[in-house]
Amino acid sequence: MKRIFKIHKQTNRKENLAELERTLVEGFFEGEHLNDAGIGLFVEAKLVNRLDDLPSKIKDHVEECALCQREVYEFYQFMQDENVSNSSV
Repeated sequence: MKRIFKIHKQTNRKENLAELERTLVEGFFEGEHLNDAGIGLFVEAKLVNRLDDLPSKIKDHVEECALCQREVYEFYQFMQDENVSNSSV
């Protein structure tokens, strides 16, 4: 009988999870900086006091990058202003 399935090298669960996290985190970057989704993720985490739950690569980048800090700050201020205007309706 002919085999139709290829047998792949087994990897452990930790390796799979690490690879998944790397892939997901890379989706929040455009080149060296956070993309809009990354900025939004950071701001949402900040709004609900869950910054500790963010991947370290994202947190570390914002701590070190003045450009991304500015974009996070501006979007955070916008979201706070929107929250105030929505709650007063």
